[in-house]
Amino acid sequence: HEIRDAHLVEESVMEVLKSKADFRSFKPRPFNMWEFYNRTGHDMKDMLLSCQFR
Repeated sequence: HEIRDAHLVEESVMEVLKSKADFRSFKPRPFNMWEFYNRTGHDMKDMLLSCQFR
């Protein structure tokens, strides 16, 4: 993405933004589905208000 009015941004701010947007050296950690589910999943007991299933 590009900044629309880059001429309005201070040079020091632009340098910080460029460094934060540079993901070339980013090394993501290995994906762990179990850890992801425990972090983001919901327990059915917490979500279910009532159940009439038999």
